[in-house]
Order: sequence, then structure tokens, then C-alpha cells
Amino acid sequence: MVQQPETTAAPAFKSIHVILNPASGQATPVLAQLNTGLQNSGMDWEILITKKAGDAKRFAEKAVKEGVEVVAAFGGDGTVMEVASGLMGSKVPLAILPGGTANVMSSELNIPRELPDAIALVAEGLGALRWVDIGQVRDQLFLLRLGIGLEAEAILNADREDKNRMGRFAYVLSGLQALREPKVATYQVTIDGKEFEAQGVTAFIANSGNIGVPGVSMAPNMSVSDGLLDLLVVRSADLGSLVNIVVNAARPDVLAEPLQHWQGREIKLVADMPQMVEMDGEEIEAPPLVAKIIPKAVRVIVPMMPEGTQAAASAAT
Repeated sequence: MVQQPETTAAPAFKSIHVILNPASGQATPVLAQLNTGLQNSGMDWEILITKKAGDAKRFAEKAVKEGVEVVAAFGGDGTVMEVASGLMGSKVPLAILPGGTANVMSSELNIPRELPDAIALVAEGLGALRWVDIGQVRDQLFLLRLGIGLEAEAILNADREDKNRMGRFAYVLSGLQALREPKVATYQVTIDGKEFEAQGVTAFIANSGNIGVPGVSMAPNMSVSDGLLDLLVVRSADLGSLVNIVVNAARPDVLAEPLQHWQGREIKLVADMPQMVEMDGEEIEAPPLVAKIIPKAVRVIVPMMPEGTQAAASAAT
């Protein structure tokens, strides 16, 4: 059994800045819900609206300098990553208010999908503080993972009109199209100085194994709080193999047969053929890739675990 991450009770906060991405994937009355959730909290609160890439990080850095006690991010995983990068190096915690299409990090941390419930973790003192790691490639940071090969093609080649019309199912359609001609690559891998080869149609360098469903991960023993990165290589890309991966993702003690899994603090990967690479949904420069983990990079407000759960889980490992 995976040991539960350590959490501490969140204090009563006196001030909060909410960084809001108006281009997020949810058509909800956000400002009205924020007003309802925060106006009786006793906190001094302010809402900052992003206009372009980089605004969320800048707003977060400014909040830290001004002594704001907690910073919230409303938006998708990209917005959450920007705010988290602005809070690194401080002890100012991050509150995640899911507002995107997938909201993978909030699923990883069991943060409620409904906005009023997510706000209540901060406004009503229902949350706990948990340290979360961040990955780094070159000068770029990631909360979730890098996808190399087939998975990156599916993400990056998904049609914009399909995404607007179908949401996450647009990636499924794009992935099925990429399956027509899967190419098997040989990866030269170095993990914490140990070198070896692995073959597959796609690879992931991951901080999180969550696939957008609470409690469901690509492989056992993956955690955003363990101080490790995970390398996953998918051997084959027939439909049966992919179904096996999805089915076994709901079983925390089972590694699906098409998957190979390693862990380490630094992972270097070189492919023997040109491959696309995406990092948290955005295309980046192709391999060679050198990724490292930044342990305990940011504190996040998460739901408080039931009393005794952590001790019981630890005793069972």
C-alpha cells in the first residue's frame, strides 16, 4: 500500500488573492460563487484576472511580496502551474479552484470539482497543507508530466474545433488517429546515473500519474509528494493494450502489462528517432530531455484526511 503523504492542518488565513483565468474551460458564474464563498470568511480578498501567459506567475510573486497569506488559482492545470511557479521558494500556500477541462492536479489531490466546495477548504478552514513536488526540464517547470511520442501526437494534434465541441474526447479521437501508424522507438535512458535501453511507442516522465479521475493513476506508487519522478514506457499501442492500461489504472497495486515503470530523482531520455514532446499540454523542444525533481516545491491546500487514516495507512506499509 502506498504511504499517505504527510499533511498538517491549515491555519485560519487573513488574506487571499484569487488569480482567475477567464479563458478556462468552465462556463460557470465564477465571480458570484467566489463572492458568496469569500464574503463571510473574515479574509481580506482580491480577484486578479489574467490577460496573457505569465500574468498568473507575476500576480503570485507580487502576492508573496505583499504578504498575502494564501493564493488561489482558478483555471486549468496550466494556470495552476503558473501560480505554483510564482509561489516556489515561499511558504505561501496554493489553493486550487478547478476551472479547466481536465483539472488533473485537483483530481490528484482529491480537491472537490465543485467550486463552492473547493473554496470552502480555505474559507471555512476545512483544508490541510501538503507539500507537492515540481518537475523541471531545462528552464521549464511542470506539475504533471511530459509525454513523448504517440501520446504527445494525440495531445498536440487534437483539432481545436473538436476540443471546443467535444472536450476531452477530442484527445481520444486524435489518439485513435495516431494509432494507425504507431512507431516503436528505442529510448536511451539514464536514471540517477544508471543507463539502460527501453522500447515503446510512447513514454512519460511524470510527477503525477493521475489521468483526471480521483484515485486513478497510470501506475502504482506514483505520488506528487515522494521526491521522485516516474518514467513510464508503453511497449505497444494496439487497442487491447490501451484498454488494459485504462482498466488497470483503477487498481492501485497493479502495473498494466504494456507499461514499464522506473523512478528516480533525475531522468535523461534520448530517442533514436524524431518524436514530438508535450509538457502539461504544451509542445516543447524534442529529446534529448533531462528532467529533475524539485522536492517540496510548493504547499497546497487539500482536503483534510479523516482522523486516524494517515496513521493507519503508514502502519500498513
